[in-house]
Amino acid sequence: MNQRHVPLLNARFWIALCIASVFGANLGDFFAHNLGLGHLAGCRSSPPLRRRADRRALRYGYHALYYWLAIVIIRTAATNIGDLLAGDLKLPRPWVMTASR
Repeated sequence: MNQRHVPLLNARFWIALCIASVFGANLGDFFAHNLGLGHLAGCRSSPPLRRRADRRALRYGYHALYYWLAIVIIRTAATNIGDLLAGDLKLPRPWVMTASR
């Protein structure tokens, strides 16, 4: 990864990370529940989001935006994968949490 794409690790970074994580988790739940896609299709919704974000962010030179969009998109997929494994497939939550580390 190019260093110009990575923000400085300061208070602003951690606040933005919290906001991006919460937004990504809510977006994952929105895809799965509100749009009725379910958890598996909710995971599959992330690649089209990523491609769209790639084209726009790189075209206009928004490297910081690209970084944070990647966090949101990964968190969106992770929410649905966790819900799929622990909720739909009924795997024990400690297993799912351990495997995600």
